[in-house]
Amino acid sequence: MPRLPIAIDPTDKLPVYRQVVDQITQLIRSGKLAPGDRLPPERDLAAALGVARGTIKQAYDTLVQQRLVVATQGRGSFVAGLARPEPSDRRQRAVSDILELICRLEEMRFTHREIANLFTALLAQREELTSRLSIAIVDCNPEALAIYHHQIALLSHLQVKEHLLGSLAAADRPAGILASYDLIVTTLNHHEELCRLVPDLADRLVPVAVSPSSATLIALGRIPTGRPIGALYQSERFCGIIEHWLRRFGLTDPLHGFALPDPQSRPDAPSSRPADDDAVEAFDRFLRGLATLIVPPGYALQLPGRFMGALQRFRENGGLLVHFDYQIDPGSLLHLEERLKLLLQHPIIDGRKTA
Repeated sequence: MPRLPIAIDPTDKLPVYRQVVDQITQLIRSGKLAPGDRLPPERDLAAALGVARGTIKQAYDTLVQQRLVVATQGRGSFVAGLARPEPSDRRQRAVSDILELICRLEEMRFTHREIANLFTALLAQREELTSRLSIAIVDCNPEALAIYHHQIALLSHLQVKEHLLGSLAAADRPAGILASYDLIVTTLNHHEELCRLVPDLADRLVPVAVSPSSATLIALGRIPTGRPIGALYQSERFCGIIEHWLRRFGLTDPLHGFALPDPQSRPDAPSSRPADDDAVEAFDRFLRGLATLIVPPGYALQLPGRFMGALQRFRENGGLLVHFDYQIDPGSLLHLEERLKLLLQHPIIDGRKTA
């Protein structure tokens, strides 16, 4: 476990525990401590800094209260994911910024009608530009694609299309498939491979860092050890991602998987299609052998109604249901927003940027 670059200043009037909190917070927000990273045990950090163990405990408890750290009994303290501002906070900030702008325009002697006309004209122009832009998201598994799609669509309100990396790699001309997109979003893990596949489009690639959400990390930390864990999945790759994060929390027992029905083969509404009795019984048996079931976002849309009944029985019998929400981190979303702003100023048309 790497030593944390923390130093205590004895001349600082700030309490020692607060100095520790502030420095760990800075390490998390700067990305030097990533979601899932384990913090040193209280005893070890206290010895390294020459302070009482109770001081470090107070610091860790404060970080847990701030939802920056997840503490799990017997396993330690782990960095949680950084959450984006709540919708209510975003709205308050937006109202404050707009009111400030209105005051400045009033000082410039604009009437309220003139301000309204300016806003209307600029928003219409922005909407027209936005409608022309499109984004591709590329990943190796459909579960992650669905999650990123939802995040980016909320962020930009643009046209977003999903592409599996394996399908692009198998295509004769992958660049031809992606050439019409203004931006191509992929994870840091796949950025290099995608650059090799479409070298002429490298300037449009936007690599993003991804990790489980804070709620998911907290839920993983609460999974009991030594008891069977299962997962619903579309792709085995997603199962592998779940196993990776379980191991980081000290959960090393084998993960039992159950494949979700392929949505491409089910054009009707999932809840209205009758499920095969044998399939329902197999799902019931699968659940009976588990203490915890990990599910991807949107899983309910892929399960027939009778499968949902089995899932309800699992929960009523004390089974733990954990939602595995994998997401683009806030720093990467901010970078993506900046790229989108540049595109709105200089959109790409027919493969070339406009002046």
